[in-house]
Amino acid sequence: MANGILSLRSRVTSMNLAIPIDGITSVRYVLADATKPLPFDDNSFDVFISPVSLNLIGLGRYGDSIDARAIPHLISELKRVTTNNSVLYISIVYGESKVYFNTHIKFRFRDIEEMFKVWRIEDYLIDIGQPRFDLGLPRFTKDVSEVEKKLARNENVIFLELKRFD
Repeated sequence: MANGILSLRSRVTSMNLAIPIDGITSVRYVLADATKPLPFDDNSFDVFISPVSLNLIGLGRYGDSIDARAIPHLISELKRVTTNNSVLYISIVYGESKVYFNTHIKFRFRDIEEMFKVWRIEDYLIDIGQPRFDLGLPRFTKDVSEVEKKLARNENVIFLELKRFD
């Protein structure tokens, strides 16, 4: 849906494990596995968007390859295919760093900063799900320390805007 809306004013390329049926939008669909080298030229994109999917890469859950190095590899590939002033809009499962075999991976804030070290975190928002009034937390917060202390084991999602600075 978001790709279709974005394609009204911009050129949009969507990388998928299966090509969807789309007779309406101008989205260009590319069949590719994110655990492999991306099928794009260097410096091809100025924006990359990934809504809660990076934490699934390399787990073999959706037909992609099982690969423990898939996320660092993809980030390296993103550096190659994005321009020097690119922006990434990503959301990933957030909390105590842990791999839940064949389901997802969670990341702490400092791990995200380290993984995306050629991009600077410009803005972020953490969705902790249902408001946690018992812990003094609203549903949405920017308080990394409180989330990591009180909700590290929970399923939180962090939405990030990252800007490349090299």
